[in-house]
Amino acid sequence: MINGVSKTAEQPQMEPFELRERHVGEATLVLSQCIRIVQLVTERHNCKEALECFERYPDHECVVVCDDSDYPLGLVMRDKFYRNLGRRYGTELFYERPVSKLMDGEFLQIPIETPPQVLIEMALQRPERTRYDCVVVTDEGRMSGVLTIADLLYVSRLLQKQAAAAQIRTMHTAEGAVQEIDAAVLRVKQAAVAGNTISESMVELTASGKAELNKVSQAYRTFSDMTRLQEAQIHELQQRAAGVGSISKLIRNLAEQCNLLAVNAVIEAARAGEHGKGFAVVAEEVRQFANQTKASANQINQLINDIAEAVEQTAGLVRDGRDKTIASSAYVEQASLMFDQMEQASYSNRQNSKVITEQSTRAADHSERVLKQLEHLMRGVQSH
Repeated sequence: MINGVSKTAEQPQMEPFELRERHVGEATLVLSQCIRIVQLVTERHNCKEALECFERYPDHECVVVCDDSDYPLGLVMRDKFYRNLGRRYGTELFYERPVSKLMDGEFLQIPIETPPQVLIEMALQRPERTRYDCVVVTDEGRMSGVLTIADLLYVSRLLQKQAAAAQIRTMHTAEGAVQEIDAAVLRVKQAAVAGNTISESMVELTASGKAELNKVSQAYRTFSDMTRLQEAQIHELQQRAAGVGSISKLIRNLAEQCNLLAVNAVIEAARAGEHGKGFAVVAEEVRQFANQTKASANQINQLINDIAEAVEQTAGLVRDGRDKTIASSAYVEQASLMFDQMEQASYSNRQNSKVITEQSTRAADHSERVLKQLEHLMRGVQSH
């Protein structure tokens, strides 16, 4: 109790804003870091004692009227108090009267754990007549300190700075994310370019492979036509060989008949005696010639049979070759169809790669613009 004025325990005055701001920094802002210590009076104190309190502490903007347990009952602002006393007969009217006559019982008081954002909103929502009054801060209902308009502005500024710092951190995070996206888009673009190159190579290779298959297919068709022609020629050769065999058979029959006639002629020559000796010699020569002709006909027939057998084997080989050629040609056709599908797929893939390249290029440009805008925003926020 000083001159009839109850005061809280001696505590140092609040530090300048710059020092307090340095203490708070980027940490979470709480009201206990911002409140001011003020003088407390009770309802038993008169206005004269309150005036002495204001004169003793000229930097205090208010005194708080509390009960004996330090529960706030009212608020006396310095400017309003002086205006009331400064009016005509103000001193005579209020000097000895209780300070409660000039206190404002409808003042804003908040718990010390109130979030600063809520405090600012509540302070701004006060009526015009009390909007610039101090805000009383309580701890479990008891008086803890006050916040002046300067303190509220300071709190608001710190909140703005913290919000700006949070925005910068968010923008840094967004910048990192956009850079990652930009890098990913660049990798996609590079992969798309490489894919486009591979797709073009695939189109060229499939086109070349299809052309080669077409050549092979044409060669198979030519070979098939040739084997078909060979088969017809072999069939004709078989027919001619059969005709030659018939002729050789006829010659052998004629040789046998000549041989038989020669034998008969020899017999008749023997009956004729001396007169048939010359005829017998001719008949013997004819018989030998007939035997030789028969032997030659047999050899010819054997050769014709061998030729016919060889021709038949050749015809079988030609037929097998033609069948295999036809089967291979079918495989070639299937491969050609597969190459057609590969060519279409490669062409579609090349088109898709081109679209991806274009889209990734636009995405990279957009990411670059976003990065520039983020940098501009961060510079703007930091400058404020």
